[in-house]
Amino acid sequence: GGSRPVRTLEVDARIGYATREYAVRPGQVKPAGIVLQQTPQTLTGGIALPVEGDRWLVGAIGSGDRRPPRDPAGFADFLAGLRDGALAEIVRNAQPLGEVAVHRQTANRRHHYEQVRDWPSGLLVVGDALCAFNPVYGQGITVAACEALLLQRALRCGLRPGDERRLLRGFCKVAALPWAIATGEDLRYPTCTGKASRGQALLHRWTRELGRLAAHGDVLATSTVARVYNLMAPPWLLYRPGLLAAALRARLRGYGPPTPRPQILETAITSHDGGRAAPS
Repeated sequence: GGSRPVRTLEVDARIGYATREYAVRPGQVKPAGIVLQQTPQTLTGGIALPVEGDRWLVGAIGSGDRRPPRDPAGFADFLAGLRDGALAEIVRNAQPLGEVAVHRQTANRRHHYEQVRDWPSGLLVVGDALCAFNPVYGQGITVAACEALLLQRALRCGLRPGDERRLLRGFCKVAALPWAIATGEDLRYPTCTGKASRGQALLHRWTRELGRLAAHGDVLATSTVARVYNLMAPPWLLYRPGLLAAALRARLRGYGPPTPRPQILETAITSHDGGRAAPS
């Protein structure tokens, strides 16, 4: 007979991605990977990561009217217009493989099925069907895996009638932190409707402070934010005493010099006769 309509939340910053694969000479790109962070001020960014077979994936990201295009020339122009020329430098010295792939369905969407009192017996909802995230944060598969673990434990104990809602409440708790992270970040963009709560605003002021510490070489800040945002550590670690002390020292004594920008491309390659030759 069905059930009552479910309450659904959506946060959409109108973010779009474009990606193209390139063949790169072994050892030509010096860093292990490159990220040009998109911010609410710049609205654009990009990424380059190595994959197997001496290939690299180069991606572009933008919001609203500044989303990267599908055509190859427009994609190259978009990379050239970023605030750092690292990605444009790579694609100028690489061979493109295939076309530009575009993805623009990036809204965060959460369905509160756990609040439906007449939920059907024997039915569960997991993964993106329950809570979908902007894929830039890389949380969807991890959340689905955590939900699967909850289901596995429940099956071991044996399910009884009515356990479906209990499991849905558990799934909801699993999704709560990544939902707060993803929506809190996206709500900062002027292309997004809605407004961050006071708690979200305070959290992101603090994580921006941690990001500034990381950019100036603080290893603890870098590792902690990465572990929490990738759901490998509890959120309270963001407020560990060592980080609070580091932020206070930085405010009193200064942050020091930022981590220097690395050289992007190897300036010379080995020729077939064993000598050195300038890249073409």
